Amino acid sequence: MIPRLQYNIQHAPLFVHFEPTEAGGSLPRTSFLPGSQFAGELDAENAAGFVLGRTGLRVDIYRSPWGKIITAVTLLLTLGATAYVARDKLSLIFDAVRGFRPLWLLAGVGCYYIAVSGILYDIIRSVPFAGVDPKSRRMVLVSSSSGTQYVAEGLLVGAFNIFCAVAVVIMAKVVPKIKNPGTRSMALLAAGVTFVFFYGQIYGWYRLKNQWYSLGRLLSTQS
Repeated sequence: MIPRLQYNIQHAPLFVHFEPTEAGGSLPRTSFLPGSQFAGELDAENAAGFVLGRTGLRVDIYRSPWGKIITAVTLLLTLGATAYVARDKLSLIFDAVRGFRPLWLLAGVGCYYIAVSGILYDIIRSVPFAGVDPKSRRMVLVSSSSGTQYVAEGLLVGAFNIFCAVAVVIMAKVVPKIKNPGTRSMALLAAGVTFVFFYGQIYGWYRLKNQWYSLGRLLSTQS
C-alpha cells in the first residue's frame, strides 16, 4: 500500500525475485527513494531503465500512436471548421484587435510567462504541484534536482521574471519622466530594490538546483 501512495501507482505492483546468478551478483542499494521522484516521472521508460540498471533485463516498450493521431486530427478539424464558419467575420475581428494595444501587451506577457515558467513541460510530464520531503514529509515547492521542477516552482519563477522585467521598464521608461527629484529618486530606488530582490530569488533557486553555478564563474568566463 505504501508504494502506491508514494508513487501514485494505480494498480497493485508486481514483485519479481531474481536469483543472484541471474542478476549478475549482489545488487547495489537502490537510490529510488520515496519522495525523490515526480509522480509523472514514474513512466514506462524510467521504470524500464530502473529494472535494466538493477537486474540487467531489458524491457521493450510499445505505445500505440493512434491516441496522439486522433487528438491531432480532431484539433485540426475543429480549428478548420471554426475558421470556415467565421470566415466572413475574421477581417472585422482582426481589424478590431489590431488596434487594441493592451491586448497585444497582455498576449506578449502571457507568452513570455508560459515560456519561462515551464507550463508546457508541466503538462507534458504531468508534474505535480509540489513535492514532499522524504525525511520531514513537508511540502517542498522547489525541486533540488537539475532539469526538473514542480508546478508551483515554475509559476513562481515566471512571476519573478515578470517582476524583474517590470522593474527594468519602470527604471528605463517611467523614472526619467518624473519631474520631482525626490520622487524620481524614490521611484528609482524602489524599482532597483525590486529587481535585485526577485533576481536574487531566481539566482538562489538556480544555485540550489545547480550548485556548480556561480555568478563569479559566469563573469570570469565572459571576460
